[in-house]
Amino acid sequence: MKRVILCCSLFSCGSLFFLAPFFTGGLFAQVMQTKRFDTLLSHARALSAGETASDISHHIHYDVKYRDEHGHEVTATYDIYRDRLRYTRVDIAAQGYNCRHIKDLLNKSEWQHSAGDIPLKIFDLRDVLVEPEPEIQVFTKYPLAASVHQEMIDGSPFACADDNSGVRICFDPLIRSFAFAQVLNQTVTYDDWQRIGTHAVPGKIRLYDDKKLLVEATGKVEPVKQFPSLFFAPGSESPDKDQSHRIVHLKPMVKEAVYGNVQLQISVDGAGKVTKAKILDADNNQVKPIASKLARSLRFDPQSTNGQPAPFTSVFYLHYFPEE
Repeated sequence: MKRVILCCSLFSCGSLFFLAPFFTGGLFAQVMQTKRFDTLLSHARALSAGETASDISHHIHYDVKYRDEHGHEVTATYDIYRDRLRYTRVDIAAQGYNCRHIKDLLNKSEWQHSAGDIPLKIFDLRDVLVEPEPEIQVFTKYPLAASVHQEMIDGSPFACADDNSGVRICFDPLIRSFAFAQVLNQTVTYDDWQRIGTHAVPGKIRLYDDKKLLVEATGKVEPVKQFPSLFFAPGSESPDKDQSHRIVHLKPMVKEAVYGNVQLQISVDGAGKVTKAKILDADNNQVKPIASKLARSLRFDPQSTNGQPAPFTSVFYLHYFPEE
């Protein structure tokens, strides 16, 4: 089974595209707001454990819980190993899916081997595990959209960047790191920060669709004095190959004020036309008809084997972000 990841917005496919809201405020005020958001983001990133000179080698283990497409509770594990300034390794085991990704920071090379299809909720978690990537992408691409202000939420103060169109990131001013972030109906929260040297990692990450909990990761971090020999060496398995298929046509998508990911299985004939599209899982029910309609409209570059048309079946991930 081949896997395809398609990131789509209302006006583009193949990469994320966001439309910044129109601002009428003065340029001076916008520049000051942008600088303030950049400062908050820099502080948060400086605190997070990662691949910096001030890090110490460590291991983060997350126990993950989510409900699958049938509503059954599923458990998974997500492990991150970092050898300061030299290597990182990520191991994921979830519902028949196993993945190991190794990055050599010195030689700037990567190796990955996976088996099975990544469950949608693990796909979701990857987007927000280190930081709220979807929200940061909006404010990074359109920095003048980040209006920063102070908010009191449940009696506690937060510094929040808000684009006034349903996207916001709130920072905890006491620990100077991420507290929660929101894109329309989807919210991620970061709690129970745990120190590792002069940095920290969130011990609890929760991702919600409105009030429905999509996935929860509970973690623990520990220092590692020395990793075993060959711990960061590529495995004996063949590395993953690019199995993407080139999309040559699709119809415009329906505009809905909803955010979420969808996992589908599609069958494509020898001419590149989708003959069947089945939804395997979705973050939000409103995205399902949009995803189905889009999948049926796709036309792929026809595949061939030994000069003969080659139909294929693929698991397809749709990342839906509506445009204003």
